[in-house]
Amino acid sequence: MTKEAGILQTWFEARGFGFIHRVVDGEVRSYFAHISQMHGVPKAGATVRFNVGLAGGSGRSKGPIAKNIEILDSAAGLNALAGGTQ
Repeated sequence: MTKEAGILQTWFEARGFGFIHRVVDGEVRSYFAHISQMHGVPKAGATVRFNVGLAGGSGRSKGPIAKNIEILDSAAGLNALAGGTQ
């Protein structure tokens, strides 16, 4: 499964969740990100790679979710986004 690149736009440390944004066909898409899916220390502005999943079960998220989230070096993540890896 191919991982997508994005930016952890918001992160709520006390609550353990935030939102990843990525650009798809010129449109910004938002993905729910939970601490249980993080590999690394999350902070707003970090670049990430993740798998896209669908919300389901008893969770509150109604939109797409991010799974298996890797925190990247900021330069590498920004270069991936600029190069069109989406």
